[in-house]
Amino acid sequence: MNQLKIDARHDADGYLGGVFLLEEEGVIAVVQDDGRGGHTALPLPAAAIAGAFARYGKPLAEELKAPPRQDDDSVIPVPLAAGGGHGDVRAFAFVGWGSVEPTDYLLWEVDGAEPLAAPAGLMAAALLALGRAAARAVGKAP
Repeated sequence: MNQLKIDARHDADGYLGGVFLLEEEGVIAVVQDDGRGGHTALPLPAAAIAGAFARYGKPLAEELKAPPRQDDDSVIPVPLAAGGGHGDVRAFAFVGWGSVEPTDYLLWEVDGAEPLAAPAGLMAAALLALGRAAARAVGKAP
């Protein structure tokens, strides 16, 4: 099982929970941990991940064409239905011009295509919404 933390959020009561992407045997899920020991796992079709990056991702600036991979735990392989193969979701942090703290980003890499980066918080919200919509479509809404 591969796991990648893509966001952390405080709820109204101040509990800090996380949002994770999980991959196990080719199945991808987005998981929201409530910070109290409970969690909701929502399976995601690969097309949802590719579509979210197509909508919100932007090509990397020239100076960032290959942000260094921190470790193998920072990559989630996503099997692609069309033509086989897979894409990778990778986390990285970037300190933008005029910033003093790094911002977390997710990077979508597919062989033969330009990598797309998007803010991790935005992607976490989008993937959670897509996971909830997919669960409602099959009658398993949380």
